[in-house]
Amino acid sequence: MKIKINPGTTPDRIRLICLHIQDGINTYEKLKEHIIPNIFKSDSLNDNIQAALELKLIKIDKDIYKLKITKNHLENIKVFKYIISKALIEDNTYMSYLQSILASEISLKGSLSDISDFLRSNNPQIDESVNYLRGFRFWFQYLGYGFYSEGSDKRFYVSLYNRLKILIDNDLFEGRILYSKFIELIIKESPEISVLINNKKFDNKLTLALKNLEYNNIIKSLSQKDAYDFVIFDEFGIENRYSDIERVI
Repeated sequence: MKIKINPGTTPDRIRLICLHIQDGINTYEKLKEHIIPNIFKSDSLNDNIQAALELKLIKIDKDIYKLKITKNHLENIKVFKYIISKALIEDNTYMSYLQSILASEISLKGSLSDISDFLRSNNPQIDESVNYLRGFRFWFQYLGYGFYSEGSDKRFYVSLYNRLKILIDNDLFEGRILYSKFIELIIKESPEISVLINNKKFDNKLTLALKNLEYNNIIKSLSQKDAYDFVIFDEFGIENRYSDIERVI
């Protein structure tokens, strides 16, 4: 699957198209009449419709667009983000960009073209133009990986708190489980995060996200006495070991 991510294709615009289709504005001409005057240019509407089709959010039958997701999936932002995430896992270019940025130092900086060159040099299978990366920053932030600074210091900041919260909010696990099981669930649902886990030792970016989840009383990291199975939090050079994780909220 190939998702066309560019400056005009964003998750919010795709969701807006889906909401219009849900309300009966379900042909290209109707969408063009309702959306283009205020929000989209014509080519941007085409791009966003195509992305919605590729993400399997909608389908077309005899020139009529129909939703492939339920009303609840569309109206519940947490679920909608989760559905998009699952679809994008199948896009190799998206995943290559994402894993390269997550694995890089947070100080990665430069213009978008410089960052694109850096990512290609670290991952030869990336052969997209910088336009892909310009659109990518919207998806990066929307799906909870951090944000891209538009100021003089242009760079991606990795912050996985919202990414993990999206997964937990979508019933990743209940109650108390082993951290090793938690890792299995995380990698199954969000395999790009595997670049931040090395033999049950968490990168400090992942550690910080988990600590913030704990601070906000969403999870608890626990140490069971005499546990043989544990993970290691790399808290900026200081190791802490935990065997279990408990969902609080």
